[in-house]
Amino acid sequence: MGLTGSMEVLNKFRQLASTDRVIRLLNVYKGVPITYDAAVTQVGDKTITLSSHKYQIVCLSKYRETYIQSGWLPLTVRARVVKIDFLRNEAILSDFEYVTSHIGGRTLVRVVPRDPVEVFLQNDLLTGKVRTELVDISLQGIGVHLMSELYQSRAFEAGRDIMVIMDLPGDKKGNLKPLRLKGTVIHSEPAGWFRGHRIGIMLFPGKDTKGMLSDYVRQRQTEIFNEVKIQYDLMARLANRGQDPS
Repeated sequence: MGLTGSMEVLNKFRQLASTDRVIRLLNVYKGVPITYDAAVTQVGDKTITLSSHKYQIVCLSKYRETYIQSGWLPLTVRARVVKIDFLRNEAILSDFEYVTSHIGGRTLVRVVPRDPVEVFLQNDLLTGKVRTELVDISLQGIGVHLMSELYQSRAFEAGRDIMVIMDLPGDKKGNLKPLRLKGTVIHSEPAGWFRGHRIGIMLFPGKDTKGMLSDYVRQRQTEIFNEVKIQYDLMARLANRGQDPS
């Protein structure tokens, strides 16, 4: 967004601040949507200052950006984090731009595993089972990472049926739950962050396996929220000591 567009967003925020209306912030922390209301407390020439829930402030500090929604805005706005104040639960944002990304409507919990999880894929075009690593998982599907030398474009093209085999951690004692699920490849693309390909697969779990998936996703969601709380407590203590945790 150019200067004119950014100024347009800032003018919207001035209107919001004058009416005491709240906006909604959205971040995704390890696959879990974190979204709380925020109040715009100050609007400058190029920045805004806002206050929000402490868990949202943790996300802003970690990812250095956030997504903003309001009925007063025609589209979701992405903003860069300039500064965090953990004592006041405030943040200063800048570099506003409208986005059409689907993150604005993100409500699906798609958790990142705590520890590495091997996922084996199998279909008629593959010779035996191909080893991948779990990137994230939801009740509807998974994302896996496949090393480049194992990638076969036809075997992983969109719409291709595939069998998914993995052992999910079942409880705090580390007991594993073996799962064998039918799936369909939704997309396959190079993983820019690491050598290989990222493959998205829609799952079709039965009644029993759906329960196992639900238990795992719910357990990871609880662990991730606890992690956010621990992060906030640590950063708040550092801020109280006069140190800059951001």
